[in-house]
Amino acid sequence: MGIEGLSKGLKDFYFGIEDKWYSLIEKIDTKIPIHGLVDKIDTVVPSFALFLVVIALIVLLVALPLLSAPTVLFSFKVTDADDSPIENASVQVFLDDVEIFSGSTNENGETANARLEPGSTVTVSVSKNDFVDYSETIEANESTYLYGITLRPLRENTYHIALKDGLGQPIMELLNLSFTCRNPNATPPKNITTSTGTATVVEPSNCNGLIVSVQGDGFDFKSSIELVQVEQTIYLMETIETGAIINVELYSNNLLISENVTVYLYKDNGTVSGIVHVETESRQ
Repeated sequence: MGIEGLSKGLKDFYFGIEDKWYSLIEKIDTKIPIHGLVDKIDTVVPSFALFLVVIALIVLLVALPLLSAPTVLFSFKVTDADDSPIENASVQVFLDDVEIFSGSTNENGETANARLEPGSTVTVSVSKNDFVDYSETIEANESTYLYGITLRPLRENTYHIALKDGLGQPIMELLNLSFTCRNPNATPPKNITTSTGTATVVEPSNCNGLIVSVQGDGFDFKSSIELVQVEQTIYLMETIETGAIINVELYSNNLLISENVTVYLYKDNGTVSGIVHVETESRQ
């Protein structure tokens, strides 16, 4: 078939479809009077051609997002502290303060998939009645990823913190505790200074997770510890400094004891500072 034959075939196909278009218009006109409107359009541009252009634009608008930059699929699962799914929680995702996803969780606590650009940093916000509002910034770098979110009940939590050294002894020296909340919009508790080896702090209801850092002279800095237990122990290791040599000689009946000896070193406040194992040789 030559070019002329192909062109004639396409024209015949087009005009055949156009005839069906006008037949459809006449049928619709018996129910809804639209023939006059179509006639006015036909005086400017063929209505059937305009219809094809509109359909093409709709298809293009739908297809463009799928044909653009690669995306990763992200979904979210919202649970409570007992790992039970939370239904009808509102989940929103923001990119540069612009909402790019909004949805609610189903009976399994899961949302539909959100399409995100690989490596993009987004803010996820979750809200549900009787729970603390949740907000976190995450990076989308893995496709079809189910991101877990735990909501805390809307109440204040009180934590009792025990501060101990590497030997499990209470630290009776001055320590400073500073706090931050996982929710950046919440006001954390004020710093606490203690020398009793204990501290009590109340987590604000909108904190969404209370994080503590501890520092004190003679101890390594301990940072970013999330409080998850009502009674929680934090162990601090003493700062290693250049030490001194202590010579210990233990005698029994004028003989130096030959067995291994354990020596306990005590601080001024009476707590154990360290344990030293000493090997000796007997002599007269």
